[in-house]
Parts: sequence; C-alpha cells; structure tokens
Amino acid sequence: MRQRLLLLLLGLTLFGGCTKDDICSEDTPTTPLLYIEFRNINNRDATKQVTDLAVLLDDGETVVEPAFSGTELFLPLDTESTNSIFQFVLNSSDEDTADIDRVAFNYMTDHIYVNRACAFKAIYQELVAIVEQEPLNGNWIQDFELLTTRVEDETEVHLYIFH
Repeated sequence: MRQRLLLLLLGLTLFGGCTKDDICSEDTPTTPLLYIEFRNINNRDATKQVTDLAVLLDDGETVVEPAFSGTELFLPLDTESTNSIFQFVLNSSDEDTADIDRVAFNYMTDHIYVNRACAFKAIYQELVAIVEQEPLNGNWIQDFELLTTRVEDETEVHLYIFH
C-alpha cells in the first residue's frame, strides 16, 4: 500500500510538471512556407504542371526541393536574412536539357512569439520577387504575379509563376 502511494505521488510529480505548453502542437501555426502555384502562360486562370523541377539554393549544391512534377510548391525563406535566392531547375534530371532560372525574394522579417514550446515564428513582409533575365537562352519562367507582399500563413497562394 505504501509503495503504491509513493509510486502515485512520484507519477504525479513527474507528469504534473508538464504543461500543454511544453510540446509544440502540429496545429500551432509556425513560420510559413512561401506557397507558389504554377500557371499556364497562355491561359492565366489555369494551373500548369512543371515537370522534373528541382529547387536549389543559389550555391547550386544545396537542394531545397528534389525533382518533382506538380502544380504547387512550398519553399522555406531564410528567417535570418532579408533575402533568399533559389535556382529553379526545369528538367533537372537531364544535364543536356536542364533549364535554370534564378529567382530572388527580398523581404523584411518580423519575429512573433508563439509560446514556450514553439518559441518564435517569422512573418515575411514587403515581399518582392525578382526573376533574373537570361539574355542567351531566355527564361522558362515567362512571367509571375505576386499576390501578396505579406507571408503570414500557407493557406493561400502567395505567388503565381507562369510558364
């Protein structure tokens, strides 16, 4: 009886110290990713799949998104900087036909305290997108439309890329 009481008190002491705030719930909004949707240049209201697209940091070595095909992309922006530069590599698995476009994102970050478990999240403000023009081969990214200059969540598209 005495051992059970001691075990119960020990259990209450161990688990009583934990609060809901000690674990960052998956439902808690944290730093958002940049939500990009690919669209058809000839019918701007229609999505258009990219094929074999890989996204690398501007160093050309760090893979942010391995080769994929689809109409949506979520990219992490650098929370410790005011810009992020990526290489969007179309047909990335074939060196002969790979087509690289450099895209830069400039922004200001605002760090907001979420709670003890999740700490801070970044909100991106005054977002600007720049597609570097390729004078020799042209760009596979033919146009883009920035839908908002504030990236606060991932529920709505932030940027359309037309190709």
